[in-house]
Amino acid sequence: MSEFSITEGKYLLNFACDYDFDEIMQRDWWGFRSWQGDADVKGYPPALEYVVFGVPKDAPEISCGAPEGLEIGVPEGLEIGFASAEYKEKIQRDLGDFMSKRYGDLWLNAIKVENWTVISGEKIKDDKTLKYLAITVGIVEAYAEKGTAVLDPMTYRLFTPEEWREKFFLPIRSRTFDPCAHAVIIINKPRDKTKRARTLGMRKFGRPDLELIDDYGDTWETADKFLIEFANRIMSFQVCGGFVENGGEIEDDYQFCIFKAVLDENLNDEFFHNMHITVNYNKCRYVDNPWIGAMGSKE
Repeated sequence: MSEFSITEGKYLLNFACDYDFDEIMQRDWWGFRSWQGDADVKGYPPALEYVVFGVPKDAPEISCGAPEGLEIGVPEGLEIGFASAEYKEKIQRDLGDFMSKRYGDLWLNAIKVENWTVISGEKIKDDKTLKYLAITVGIVEAYAEKGTAVLDPMTYRLFTPEEWREKFFLPIRSRTFDPCAHAVIIINKPRDKTKRARTLGMRKFGRPDLELIDDYGDTWETADKFLIEFANRIMSFQVCGGFVENGGEIEDDYQFCIFKAVLDENLNDEFFHNMHITVNYNKCRYVDNPWIGAMGSKE
């Protein structure tokens, strides 16, 4: 484990996407991921992983109808099977301490059951939309209807079947699907002045996660708010199909700064289990404030 431990996380928050997804989806319900307009944008195959606990060995049928434009079927690259003893040991070794502290009996009762259904794939076929994710949510829902709990190991979250249905499946049926709900932001409790905001779950979109460093975070009363807002902007851009490349420049309109991103392409990073970009919030190139010319200098 790296120097940043998920058990130190101060917040475990859902993304609140900056983009108006309702407007985007009115134009193309499932095709909004290509909204950025660059069909050749760099990316890599999305990966998904979910565990549904307590499902009987007779495979469930998908009983809920899909919304218009979303066909029923298993996305190419997605596999469904039962967890091996080795997989169960790994999950409990990697996640056990955090999950037992955060979820208590829900976690302890979930891992006691014999059958763990694993719905996963490391190279999901991506047709430049998010249909593969929406369809997978429906598949997980079908199993969750007969199970006891749903684990999203990519984001360290555990749900009851009712929570999964309300948070992920029903929004698809009502056409209010928010992809950013499938990723999280974690802010550490710094031992020194440095604060870090990190994301988990962006591999679901074939995009790198984010490490945002603020060396002077303890001097800002609103440091957490700034970190979360900045992380949201970068990740929302990538969820919609953009890609922050190594050396890419990111402009912060609030601070009138341009930041340079450093991309680590290691998909096996011990914390992210994904590529990730690092941005140091304190190392920026200041740009002219467009309001100064209109409003005058404050000398």
